[in-house]
Amino acid sequence: MTRFLRLFLRDTSGVAAAELALMLPLLALLLFGGMELSNLMWAEHQVVKSVRNGARFAARQAPSNFTCGASNLGAADTQVRNLIRTGSLDGQGDPVVRKWTDGSASTIAISVECDTASAYSTGGIYRDASGTGSPAIPSAMRVKIDVTVPYPALFGTFSLGSYNLRAEGQSPVTGF
Repeated sequence: MTRFLRLFLRDTSGVAAAELALMLPLLALLLFGGMELSNLMWAEHQVVKSVRNGARFAARQAPSNFTCGASNLGAADTQVRNLIRTGSLDGQGDPVVRKWTDGSASTIAISVECDTASAYSTGGIYRDASGTGSPAIPSAMRVKIDVTVPYPALFGTFSLGSYNLRAEGQSPVTGF
C-alpha cells in the first residue's frame, strides 16, 4: 500500500490540467470583467459626447425660441432629443448607446437657465446688432441638458447589475 502511495505522490502527469482547472475561473473573471468595464467606459463616453453635441446644437437655435426657466425648446426640442439619443435630427438610426430607447427608464431633461445679475446681459455676445447695448436676449442664457440612461450590460445577469449612465452638459445661447 505504501508503495502505491509513493508512486501516486511522485506521479506528475496531469499537473498542468489541475493547475488550469484552478486558474481558469480567475482568468475568465479577469477577461470578462475587463470586457464589461471597457464597455461601461465606452458607453459613458458616448453619452457624454452626445449630451455635449446636443447642448451645442440647442444653443445655436434662434434666441427667440428661449424663455428663462423653460424646460422645453419649442420646435427644436424634439430635434435636440433625437440628436442626443441617435446622433441625427430626425431620430432615424441606431442609438448612440446600445438598447437606448425612449422608454421611461431613460430621461433627457432640457432646461434654460438665466443669469440676470450678470454684466453679460448688457454687453459682449449678448448685445444686439445695433450696438446700442440693449440686450437681444433678456439675460445671459444657458441651455442645460441632463441625461440618465440605463447601462446596457454585455453579459446580462453576470454584470454590474442596474447601473445608470449620467451626463450633464451646458452651452451659452448664441443663436448663430
